[in-house]
Amino acid sequence: MLSWLKALLSKEAKDKALSTDVQPVLLSPKEMTKGLQGVFREQLEPLSFKAKGTTFIRQRCPEAYDQVHIGFRTYNEYEKNAPFFGADITVAIDSQPVARLYAQLAGEPYHQERLLTFALNIGYVMPRKSFLDWKFRRNQFPEKVAREMMEDTLKYGLPYLEQFDNWEAIYAETARLEARPRIRGPIIKYLMGKPEEAVAILEAELARIHTQTDPGMEHYRNRANALIDLCKHNA
Repeated sequence: MLSWLKALLSKEAKDKALSTDVQPVLLSPKEMTKGLQGVFREQLEPLSFKAKGTTFIRQRCPEAYDQVHIGFRTYNEYEKNAPFFGADITVAIDSQPVARLYAQLAGEPYHQERLLTFALNIGYVMPRKSFLDWKFRRNQFPEKVAREMMEDTLKYGLPYLEQFDNWEAIYAETARLEARPRIRGPIIKYLMGKPEEAVAILEAELARIHTQTDPGMEHYRNRANALIDLCKHNA
């Protein structure tokens, strides 16, 4: 056979073989989520957390529930086969008395309102004090990364949450984190039995936004005035 023809046939055979190579199988977001849930469940359930999807919840005190939430995403949300997957952890305090009163102030059923008292990406409760997420390839479950996430949760996330076992501590952190105009803080003051202090905060906030007429501010005014009325009625 002529050498050039032999070379051509050899190249065609090689190209065909390459074109039929099996592409690496990417784990689906569901599979990745299930794997991470398993690692967290193993460590958190013995600590009285209960899993609800990708959120782990426990009640340590009457005032509030601890929450540890795992967030997931691909790094290119428009590409179904994006090779990388991302995860982050949010630690939060969920006070049902706060959320119930927040709904009541607008005359809405509690089940229609879910209001976390405060929440932070775990990086902000670590020495780094900045957003933290984990990035890994989707060709296999990242056991090592999952363990690192869990270790950071146990070392930093849970001790942070365990500070908040009374209204005073919950209020202090809410006051530090809540965006203005404030409503969670005054609700907590009311629940602490300090309606006068709640009214003082609300009246200051209403004075600050008195010229703002967008719908969000109108909703705030309605809730704030309803809480002021409640405070004065129970003062």
